[in-house]
Amino acid sequence: MAQGTADRLRAIVLTTLTTAVALVPLAYGIGGSAPFMAPIALALGWGLVFATPVTLVVVPCLYMVGVDLYRVIKGVPDREGTRPKEPEAG
Repeated sequence: MAQGTADRLRAIVLTTLTTAVALVPLAYGIGGSAPFMAPIALALGWGLVFATPVTLVVVPCLYMVGVDLYRVIKGVPDREGTRPKEPEAG
C-alpha cells in the first residue's frame, strides 16, 4: 500500500496543484467577477488542497493500523510468518 501511494504521489499532487491554481482567478475575482461561481470555486479549491494529504497519508495509515490491530486481536501471522507477541502478565 505504501508503495502504491509513493508511485502515484507525483501525478496526484501535480493534478491537485494545477486544478487549485486554475481556480484561483475564479475564486478571488481576478479578471472579472462571477458572484455565484466564487464560493463554488473556493470550496472546490480548498477542498482539493486539504483532501489530497488526507487521501495520500491519513487513509493509508489508518488502514495499516486497522490491519495491525486485526492481526494482534486475531493472532494472524504477518508476511514474515511471525505471530504478534503476547502481552506479558505481571
